[in-house]
Amino acid sequence: ALRRTAPSRGELEAAPPSRMRRINEAAGRAGAAIRDLQPRRGDSPFAASRPSPTRRHSVGSQRHSGYSASKEGKESPASSRPSKPTLSYHGPFAAELLPAASAAARAAYEATLSMTNDELQQLAELVAAAHCDRSTYLSTEAWQFGTTAYAIPGNEVCADCGSSEPPTWAAMVGEADAVLVCNECCGGHRALGVHLSAPLSLKMDRWSDEKRQRLLSSGNRAVNATLEAHAAAAQCKPSSEADVSAKHVFVRSKYERRAFAAEGDGELLPSTPPGRRCAGGAPQQVHAGILIVRLIRAHDLIAADFTGKSDPYVKATCGKAKSKTRVIRRTLSPEWNEVLRLNVE
Repeated sequence: ALRRTAPSRGELEAAPPSRMRRINEAAGRAGAAIRDLQPRRGDSPFAASRPSPTRRHSVGSQRHSGYSASKEGKESPASSRPSKPTLSYHGPFAAELLPAASAAARAAYEATLSMTNDELQQLAELVAAAHCDRSTYLSTEAWQFGTTAYAIPGNEVCADCGSSEPPTWAAMVGEADAVLVCNECCGGHRALGVHLSAPLSLKMDRWSDEKRQRLLSSGNRAVNATLEAHAAAAQCKPSSEADVSAKHVFVRSKYERRAFAAEGDGELLPSTPPGRRCAGGAPQQVHAGILIVRLIRAHDLIAADFTGKSDPYVKATCGKAKSKTRVIRRTLSPEWNEVLRLNVE
């Protein structure tokens, strides 16, 4: 503020005494405010609060030795003056973000004021990892439900191949059961038909209350205790590194024929079911998952109208799945900062 309003040297020399007095008083107040914001030696710049240093004198004003003049012209001890409100030093970047932050965000930020630099670095990495993970979910509610589902014993791995990568698909099997499976095994569940298994994405699909309760009341360990009760199940169950076709054969044997239940025969179906070959004779491979496209920005696009500006947007297609960004008006260098998600079948 002083830089914007400071008069030039010529204006100061020609200024009347009354204006000089006002300038000196304003400079004194600004100097006191700057001293209040400066951290003391040995103190952390993020100290929550501290008393501001006592202002001894202002530029252009008379010095006082422990006394200040009251309105009535009498002198009173300086210790009787009301104390100035304490200030918190948050730094220039935090000061800009704090006014718009929620109460929870402000409380979390206040908890970091007493941390060391190493602790702040560790916290920043954890927050970045949490944000990266949660940004792949449809909503905060979907993330909370997924976290609850993973906490059920056995749900941290695929129910059909045991892949240690957290499964992102659920399959509604039977009349009241549900399991979590990996992307490759999910393709086998899709081939069964919805009357036997109906896959749903933990991250992208909207779940009804009935289906949520169905998953939370069963889980991988409970379902496998029934559908893999046969002694041959352990020998026939594929590993996470097995071929996709072998996983699909096991899925069909397990859920369609119930071959590995206690009353099953414990035998796998033929490795290549009828009608499951490509034109070249090789077994058909089924992929299932979600394609996540992060769209940031574009530079110097070609103008598409006569005004020299355009309204750019991006369309993404993957098979029958389609997605589109928002339209940015009248620019050739748009910034979207969006995430497009497409189902891969």
